[in-house]
Amino acid sequence: MAELYALQQVMETLKQLNANIVAITPQLAEASRDLAEKRRAHLIELYDSGRWKHYYTEEQLVARMRDAINLADTWQRLAAGPRRSHAVAAE
Repeated sequence: MAELYALQQVMETLKQLNANIVAITPQLAEASRDLAEKRRAHLIELYDSGRWKHYYTEEQLVARMRDAINLADTWQRLAAGPRRSHAVAAE
């Protein structure tokens, strides 16, 4: 949970800053992407096992899954870099 919250805070900060000012290193983007992918995979595993019912309502799970997917996709595009991000977005 704390990881997702921290990732959401980073994303909100990045959205508020001008892209020309913020320099995201490839290492930061890749680490953030990996963290977002782990969160997404964890939520999928919770869903597949049925354990999500112990922690979330259906609405909460859907919202968290949507956030996790969006974060993973965003970090994937950032990790791909400026040249490859257009190709990743097109997929």
